[in-house]
Amino acid sequence: MSRTVQWWREVARLPSVGLRREAEEVALTGLFLATYARWLRDDTPQAALTRDWLVRQLARAEALALRWPRWSMAGRHTSRPAA
Repeated sequence: MSRTVQWWREVARLPSVGLRREAEEVALTGLFLATYARWLRDDTPQAALTRDWLVRQLARAEALALRWPRWSMAGRHTSRPAA
């Protein structure tokens, strides 16, 4: 599962390192397991309830990630530019 999560990070181009990377991996692993558990019990057509839940959770995770400060590889604090 760890390799799958790392592959997702690569595909999503998440460049984080250090503690932030570890936190992202833990969060993605938890999201994967929770989604899988929901999918196993979802009897809606095309797993619609699971899909909708996952979309909401990914949006929440992205909003949280955008609020976290970014650290450069040199350890300096930098803020993400406002969108």
